[in-house]
Amino acid sequence: MKVKYFMVMIILMLFLSIQNVNAVELSNIPLQLEITNLSENSSRVETDRFVFKMIAKDKDNPMPKNSENGEYTLVVTEAGTFNLGPIDFDVPGVYEYDVYQVKGENVTCEYDDSKYTLIVSVENSTDYSTLETYTTIIKDGDEEKHDSIYFKNNFRSNSDFELPNTSDINLYLYITIFLTLSLIIYINLKRKVRN
Repeated sequence: MKVKYFMVMIILMLFLSIQNVNAVELSNIPLQLEITNLSENSSRVETDRFVFKMIAKDKDNPMPKNSENGEYTLVVTEAGTFNLGPIDFDVPGVYEYDVYQVKGENVTCEYDDSKYTLIVSVENSTDYSTLETYTTIIKDGDEEKHDSIYFKNNFRSNSDFELPNTSDINLYLYITIFLTLSLIIYINLKRKVRN
């Protein structure tokens, strides 16, 4: 009887000590995009797209909606501040992500090639009733932490953009044609001498 009473007390104590921990949503991971025209005659067109990738370092990390295989893509067409998220975290842990901009196709644009590491620490609150998140943003090559993920793209005018020097290409083409014709003539002369 005492063993039965003792087991009931242990089960009751375990049941009462279990805390219900709610999931937490991290919705404000700021990503800033600044677009600077270096010239009044900028060739920036309104259809330019700026593509950003967020890659989970562990494919099982929580991700924003519409993510696939630990990869999230954000596409924007103008400067501004955008959010990566929301992301739902329901288990304490440390989650790491890489964030970078995909180089676009506009040849007059100097795309910012910065890469960031986003670290999200999820911890139980002191009373274990909720989860709390702490974010750390580190830019590759920097020791200091950043408040946001920041990209700056610069556009040049068409007159600032240098095309390759075609005279060099033409010179190589003429030399190649000359050598090829010389070789053909030499081979034909050798054949005539033998016959």
